Amino acid sequence: NRGLGGEGVLFITHDTLEEMAGRMARERIPGMNYVIQERITPPLVLEDGVQKDWNLRVFISRDIEGRPLASDMEVRIDVIGKPINISQTAQVLTIEELGVRLGLTPEALARLREDIGRTAVEAYLAVEEAMRADGALGPDQTATDFMGADIIVAQEGDRLVPYVMEVNDHHSGGMWDLDDHLRQQGSGPGIEPARIGRASQDWVATMARRARIYRDRLDQRQWWSALGGVGVKGAITGMLLGLFLPALGWPDGLQPSEI
Repeated sequence: NRGLGGEGVLFITHDTLEEMAGRMARERIPGMNYVIQERITPPLVLEDGVQKDWNLRVFISRDIEGRPLASDMEVRIDVIGKPINISQTAQVLTIEELGVRLGLTPEALARLREDIGRTAVEAYLAVEEAMRADGALGPDQTATDFMGADIIVAQEGDRLVPYVMEVNDHHSGGMWDLDDHLRQQGSGPGIEPARIGRASQDWVATMARRARIYRDRLDQRQWWSALGGVGVKGAITGMLLGLFLPALGWPDGLQPSEI
């Protein structure tokens, strides 16, 4: 996978090992590495006689205390045997809609949602810890204001257990697709107007808080020096934003005084 929406993902079995090894050798791009992972197949969804595979994208931002949290998540579903990615042909579901298709009880669905969110946050923190160990982050620095964790779920006995496939930085896609699905469906399991844009709002609120922290760390002299560097156009832009942003509505939990 070269980070291009599922492009370059291959499925290898014992029967196709030699064929796929040859293909990988022919198609390999100089400087690109392959990561080989065990294939995890979740409980399949049967729709119109077709078996469908699925995984999740979990959107992680930070709360007002700076702690990572899972703002929302979407299910990506497609015919089994191919990369399950929205950039390919996968469709979007809410996790509640998936629960209906899998026949999960409300209790089982709530436990699965909690386990997925916790696993995604643990992956986020693991990335930060690794970056600190490598010297890429200082003691009080954080890796990113936003991350998208790709989660796949395995059936282990009577439990559904989430595993991390990969994590993505702020370039992570999928928020628009989830919001668009919520708008188009209008009603259904997990579909409510208040949910539309939740992940985006949390991300913007996180960025705004981070900007406020940066501002507060500048002393008065540095602040005026930075303002002088912005120039007249920048100062006018700042004043206009201060006038018009409140009319557009502030993200939940964020007040004008926090920017």
